[in-house]
Amino acid sequence: MQTLRSTLLAWSLLSFAQGASGQGIFYIYKTSEPILDAGVVHGGASFTTNQYSRAVIDDISVDPIWSGKMVRSITFGVWNSSPLPVTARARISFWRMNGSVVGPTGVPNPGTWIVALGTQTTSYASGLRVFESGLLPFSILTIPVGGKFWAGQNFDGNFPDSVNFIGSGIAFASPSFPSTTDAKFQTHIGGSMNLDITASMGVQSVAPGGQRQYFAFGLPAQNFSVPITLSDVVPSPIIPRSLTVKVSAGTTVLSSEEVITITQAQSTVEVRLPNELPAGLANPVTIEFNGSSFLKRKIQVHLPTPPNSSPQTIPVPTVLLANGDVDNSGAVDAADVDLIIASFGMVVNADTPPNYVDVDASGEVDAADIDIVIANFGAVDE
Repeated sequence: MQTLRSTLLAWSLLSFAQGASGQGIFYIYKTSEPILDAGVVHGGASFTTNQYSRAVIDDISVDPIWSGKMVRSITFGVWNSSPLPVTARARISFWRMNGSVVGPTGVPNPGTWIVALGTQTTSYASGLRVFESGLLPFSILTIPVGGKFWAGQNFDGNFPDSVNFIGSGIAFASPSFPSTTDAKFQTHIGGSMNLDITASMGVQSVAPGGQRQYFAFGLPAQNFSVPITLSDVVPSPIIPRSLTVKVSAGTTVLSSEEVITITQAQSTVEVRLPNELPAGLANPVTIEFNGSSFLKRKIQVHLPTPPNSSPQTIPVPTVLLANGDVDNSGAVDAADVDLIIASFGMVVNADTPPNYVDVDASGEVDAADIDIVIANFGAVDE
């Protein structure tokens, strides 16, 4: 990554890679995947006043346990409404949530400026594109106490009329991360935005339909390589199995409801944990797997102390997931048998929910599925 200046309260120029891989990154905030080919055009750039578009700014809520941690990765979306490429720089700025005016959702306006970042001049193709910084060698910003702040985008370029065709990518709140409100702040005119925001500079409103700007913020990760065996499943399931992954330290949840897709009965998945735990928490860390027709299984791992300076891959023993909990109630019982009998003979594919009645993922609900439930009858979540 190329950087002109990287200290807080300074402008940094970065080269961002298109696409969001998340490699070596533990996300502490991430919206859902962006809406296909949709965004908010900012406008406001002109030859007569300035070459900067207006800023569109979203309120961000990070779990307060991450207060004081230094963000080392950012992902954002750019939407070009023109059928032609537009050359511009994207500028991302951050403000404290301490403005003098409280908006309609009860959130104070953006106030004190924290830091600004910008891409190198880039040609943005038509439609929506996602850009990721990767893991930077320096901190982008420190999460404020309470975990709340504002993050926004605007654009500049040598051809302001073209700049007015581009804007921010749109997404929705993700169930895996604390939700922001529907607050949105937009400045009245364009500008560099490397300054404190006052009430006269823009207006806070409610974003339509629960929309959010597409953002993701991450910390350095520690990667754990986890072999998973799906018991009583054909080697190559007709329909891939989905599992949710929950990560905790003691009773504190670090991340929840990340969904992974398993396409083979024996697979290895990568689980990313934060390189350092929040203040007051300690090893071990619990990783919990749950979902489809499998009973919940937990394993405990230890983060290296002191932390690795860069992401490493740490192998752990194989996790065996017991099968037969068709209704995902936490127990293999008579209700699971009843569900299979009710669907007996059904040919299962991705368009025939609930497809987990095909316990062995063979493509048909048959006697083999009943046999698996009976063999595991009485088993419960760990």
